[in-house]
Amino acid sequence: IKLTASERAKRLAEAKKHYLEADKIYRAASSGPRDQSRKQFLAAAKLFGKAVKAHPRSAIAQDAQFMEAESYFFADHLSKAEKSYGILQKEFPNSRHNDRAAARQFAIAQYW
Repeated sequence: IKLTASERAKRLAEAKKHYLEADKIYRAASSGPRDQSRKQFLAAAKLFGKAVKAHPRSAIAQDAQFMEAESYFFADHLSKAEKSYGILQKEFPNSRHNDRAAARQFAIAQYW
């Protein structure tokens, strides 16, 4: 699908909005009590996913895909985390996050 410059800008703005909101929730979950953190990590994962969908195949989508996976990982939703890491590696094979994604996938495989 070809987008006009204004449509791309609108999608990028939407992706940034979702990403920043998700990042705020993720940071709160990281520093909050463990019993409340899972729900927050899941909420962050959903918003990171929206950021990916808003502006796919972009730098922000790459970061959002990784953070979605991290959010699922820390929410103990390991199957969703593994799937998200896999998508990251497939969609962005030269991602700066691939080393950490591979390490997380290895940790998940060891746990299972």
